[in-house]
Amino acid sequence: MTRVGSPLVGAASQATGLPPFVIDNWIGNYRRKKTSSSQPKNKKLHTKDLSGYNLFCRDLLKNKGSLKDITQKWSTLGEVEKRKYAEEAAALKVQRTSDDMSPETRSLKVKKHLKQIKTEVASLEKLGVETGVMMFDHQKPFLDVLEVSSKGASSFFDRTDVLDNFALHFKGNSSSTSAVKQPVDTMVKKVQELFNRKYNEAGGRGRLPYISIQNESIIINASGLPDGITLKKPCHYGRKQLEVILKNAEQISFQINSGRKIRPTVEDIFNVMCGNDMSASGSSGKRKSYTVEYKKAIVEESWGKNVVQFCKEKMLDHRLVQKWRAEYTNLSEKVESGMAKKRKIGCGRQPMYTELESLVSEWVADRRAKTLVVTRAQIQEYALAVSPQFDISPEQFKASQHWVDNFLERNDLSLRRSTTLFRLEDAEIVKRALAYKKFVDDIDFSKYSLCNMIAMDEIAVFMGQAAQTTIDRGASSVYVPSTAYESARVTCILTIRLDGTKATPLLIAKGKKEKIERVSGIYVLETEKAWATQDVIRK
Repeated sequence: MTRVGSPLVGAASQATGLPPFVIDNWIGNYRRKKTSSSQPKNKKLHTKDLSGYNLFCRDLLKNKGSLKDITQKWSTLGEVEKRKYAEEAAALKVQRTSDDMSPETRSLKVKKHLKQIKTEVASLEKLGVETGVMMFDHQKPFLDVLEVSSKGASSFFDRTDVLDNFALHFKGNSSSTSAVKQPVDTMVKKVQELFNRKYNEAGGRGRLPYISIQNESIIINASGLPDGITLKKPCHYGRKQLEVILKNAEQISFQINSGRKIRPTVEDIFNVMCGNDMSASGSSGKRKSYTVEYKKAIVEESWGKNVVQFCKEKMLDHRLVQKWRAEYTNLSEKVESGMAKKRKIGCGRQPMYTELESLVSEWVADRRAKTLVVTRAQIQEYALAVSPQFDISPEQFKASQHWVDNFLERNDLSLRRSTTLFRLEDAEIVKRALAYKKFVDDIDFSKYSLCNMIAMDEIAVFMGQAAQTTIDRGASSVYVPSTAYESARVTCILTIRLDGTKATPLLIAKGKKEKIERVSGIYVLETEKAWATQDVIRK
């Protein structure tokens, strides 16, 4: 049993008494561990040649020498000993020739040089130089020509027989005539680049817009395509079609024509502003809502026109428009009487647990009458706790977040913030900001060094932080009870010098010592009111 979702998972769950998802997790962990352990590690190519100094370090470490003594001992080593290490290093370098090289090392070296060639070709292409490189590997089991080229050179190779002639010289086959077929992904990419190039030659910009072609907002006449092949995304072609398109690449040309564009009416714009989606056809699986004004306007606009053609332009179902035509009198009466946007009394889905919601609403009102905080989580917990009183099982009622949202909306409740906090008026804030700016502008900073200029900020840390939000109805003021510890606080001062050096934090607490002490790496000072006054700053 090594597959998640196997039928044996249920039997294992019954036998062990564990939930099925636990067994699925175990299976997933086992497969990931097995896959990671079975994957071979990528081999790295070490191309740096060893020097005499490296061989000396090797011998010294073998004899249990220390790293600290290597430099000193190497400098005191005689010239004869150094020459021996140099000769040994040269001999090892000679051994690393291609004749004695293992196939794995040779393959890694070839990949390394190919990567360097690609980098150089890309760099030359940025400088406006088109470059093409052809390579043939004699030690490969199959004969093939490798190509590394810029975009312009690649186009040249596609239009000429250079690769074929190069391959025939070595009695091989190029990638276009090889017995080993090209991957379909490579052919799709080539056809895509071909279509984009033809589109740009015809006056377009960027990539070929397949979606605009499908929507007929742009019409492209493609000439030169093989018989039976139409213009579409290259990924929708088969292998034979891709081969034929690439073979006839020179005969293909595009001509761009502006597609048919339907000018939207006032009703269309109004409908979009109201949120009605007109971009999809009337046969869409998702139902849409249309206002009475829109229905009446569509019926009036369709008089004297072909209904089928009119509905195609409006992207509506003709049966829906015919139904609106039959109800035109009723629609006109609703618009004239002002009942167009009103729903019928009692329509829409009704709450499933009205008695439960009534009890929860009374509980919320009772707690707020006692000025107690009510949160969404408390509403969920209370609803789940009292649901058995109404014979509601936990499987039927989950008290989800969606239910809480609908419950708050149905009972005119919302999350409110306490209004008992003092806040400065906007005019006072602007006044203080301007005064501070004037104070800073008057300072001559050239008289002081950066290490003597300090940026400081203070913040009050309260011991009793009560919740400032609660569920309540739309009252003008919201009261939240306190914890009676609002006055218990300390003041924290954080400073940094303008040269980037951070200073040690300072805590100011209530007390009578009035002496600065260092406690656990910070300074602590006791004052009568725990305020950051001028005397405290001077200390």
